[in-house]
Amino acid sequence: WSRKFPSLFHNCQQYVIPGISEENRIDIGKSILGAHPHLFLSDDLIDSLVSFCVSVHVSARSLHPGCFTQSTYLDMLHLVVGFAEGMLQRDTRRKQAVKKGVSKLQSTAGQSIVLEKELEQQLAKIRHKTKEYEVCFECLEHERKAYHEHAVLQNMQQRSIDKVSAECVTLSRECAQELSALRPTVDTAFAALKALDKTAVLELKTSAKPAPEVVSVCIAIYVMTSEGRIPKDKTWNACKKIMAVPAVWIQSLMSLDCNNIPQMQAEFVSKYIRDNKSHFNPTALHQKSPAAGYLCTWLLNMLSYHETRVSIRPKEERLAEFKVASDNSKAVVNKMQ
Repeated sequence: WSRKFPSLFHNCQQYVIPGISEENRIDIGKSILGAHPHLFLSDDLIDSLVSFCVSVHVSARSLHPGCFTQSTYLDMLHLVVGFAEGMLQRDTRRKQAVKKGVSKLQSTAGQSIVLEKELEQQLAKIRHKTKEYEVCFECLEHERKAYHEHAVLQNMQQRSIDKVSAECVTLSRECAQELSALRPTVDTAFAALKALDKTAVLELKTSAKPAPEVVSVCIAIYVMTSEGRIPKDKTWNACKKIMAVPAVWIQSLMSLDCNNIPQMQAEFVSKYIRDNKSHFNPTALHQKSPAAGYLCTWLLNMLSYHETRVSIRPKEERLAEFKVASDNSKAVVNKMQ
């Protein structure tokens, strides 16, 4: 260091004597750290580093005066410079690595674009070939049908009709049995509504702070009977609005189409009941609010009916498809005859 900066070393020699003041130590530290502009050290950082070195040197020298001389303080400053240079070199290497990585990514992106264009061309060829194959398959299918004998085809159609008819009968019987089993559920739900009078609903609506269980039941009914999307405002105030005219509200519940409850609302209410299972006990609710107990009975039975009804609907759709297929097969057989 003395060879690289002789003038600075000459100026600092006057401080490297016993009894040097703390202010002089700070000046020496600033001179040494400030002599390295390539390290990009700010003035605040230089002040902090010099203060730290002075504090450490003073503390160490007070404990071991014979071991920590003024030259030790200079060594500490040189260590700081070396550490800063090491950090700068490491950051430089990292920046170079990042630049290389970005360059590779850009190169890879260009290659991926080329590959994507080639893939699109191949897909276009495949689509073209697929269309040609589909035309060939259609021609072969027409030829195969033309070569079938009239009697064989008619026999196949008849067997198909018999099979579809048997499946229709089975599905129809299963649907009728399951729907019949659901009738008591609907009857229980509407019996609960019939037992509910507008006075009880009016008393429920005017409650300033009902029990949490009562609020949960009303919110669930509010969501399930809402049209379109699930309402954002799911609060007791929102529930009171739909109960503004008790007689009209009860009638709207009575006229609810249990066969077409929106699936989105039903799934939300089912999850809401699972999350608040203890709130949906009709017997316990009757003790807090008879109206809430009847409403809870109606809600649980309507939801149970809907869930079972949803499981039956695929069978009904299959039954309708079978009937259409049976009618088409019969029309073909009649035309052949």
